[in-house]
Amino acid sequence: MRTGSLILALLIPALLVLACSADFESPSLVSDLRILAISTDPPEYVYPTDEKGIPMFEEGGGPPPLPVTTVTLLVANPEGGKFSYTLKACILDSNLACDAEGPSIEIGKGEAEPGELSIPVLLADQSFLQKSAEADMVKGLFGFAVWLAGEVSSGDESVPFVKSFLFSPDYGQPKVPNKNPRITELKKGEKDKEIALSPDDETALAAKRDERIRFLPVIPDEDRETYTVRNHKLQPEEFTEEMTVSFFGTCGTFEAEAKSEVLDVAFETEEDKKDKDLGVEWVAPAEDGPCTLWFVAADGRGGIGWRKLVVIVGP
Repeated sequence: MRTGSLILALLIPALLVLACSADFESPSLVSDLRILAISTDPPEYVYPTDEKGIPMFEEGGGPPPLPVTTVTLLVANPEGGKFSYTLKACILDSNLACDAEGPSIEIGKGEAEPGELSIPVLLADQSFLQKSAEADMVKGLFGFAVWLAGEVSSGDESVPFVKSFLFSPDYGQPKVPNKNPRITELKKGEKDKEIALSPDDETALAAKRDERIRFLPVIPDEDRETYTVRNHKLQPEEFTEEMTVSFFGTCGTFEAEAKSEVLDVAFETEEDKKDKDLGVEWVAPAEDGPCTLWFVAADGRGGIGWRKLVVIVGP
C-alpha cells in the first residue's frame, strides 16, 4: 500500500505537465521559461521507529539527526537572461498550494542563470515536521512528505512549483534511503543496434535538417532499486523501481512526450514488457542552428535524474 504522501508525490509532476500544456503546445517543446525537473538529493529521509512505525528518539531523549537535502531545479529559458526564484517548506492545502494559514519555513530566494540551480535545505524545526506528519492523509502512519514550494520568474513570466521530500519510517529494520536514478549515457541508432555517443558528441552532436535520430537514455540496472513498503496490515511487500523518461527540446520534435517501463494496467500485460524500452525518435527542425535536448528520468517514488544533449542542425 502506498502512502497518501507518495500518491501526491507522483501526482505533482503530472499536474506540472498539464499546466505547461494548457496552451496546447507540445509539452516537449521548450519555448519559454520552464522548470523541466526538480530533484532532492537524497530524495528520501529514513527516520528510526519501532516495529509499528512510532518514532524512536536518541539516547538521552533527543530527536533523530536533522534531515538535510539539496533541492535542484532544472530551469530552461530559451530567451536567455537570469531568472528570480523563491523556495520555502510548507503544508499544502486542498488546491496543492502552500496553506497561507499554515506553518512554513523560508529557505531561500535570489537570481540565477538558466540551467541547474541547487539550494541546500536543513529542516531543523521539529514542530514543523510534526505538523507535516499530522497533515498527511493517514497522519504519517506510513511516512509523510515535507513539501518544498516556490516560484521562478523572468520578466512577465512566472512558474510555480511543488516538490516532495519524503520521510519514511524504518519499522525497526535497516532501510536504505531511495537514491536518484542516473542516466549514465546516451545512445543513438536503431533498436538493439544503438551506439553510445562520445563525450564530444554530447557537447555538440551534428544533425541534418529534418533528420530522424533515435536516442536511448541508459539507466544502469543498479539504479532500479528494490524497496519495501507496508500494506494496511503493516506487512512488508517488495517492489522494484520501473523508470519513466520524459523528453524536452528547444527545437525539433520528439515522437513521444515520455516513455515508460511501467505497464498500462488497462491495456498491457507482463508479456508486453519485453518490447518496452526508453528509446525515442527525435526529428530535427528544418532550420539550421543549435537545439538543446533534455532527458529526465523518474523512478516513480520521488527520485529524479537527467542528462542534457546539444544538437547542431545544419545542411
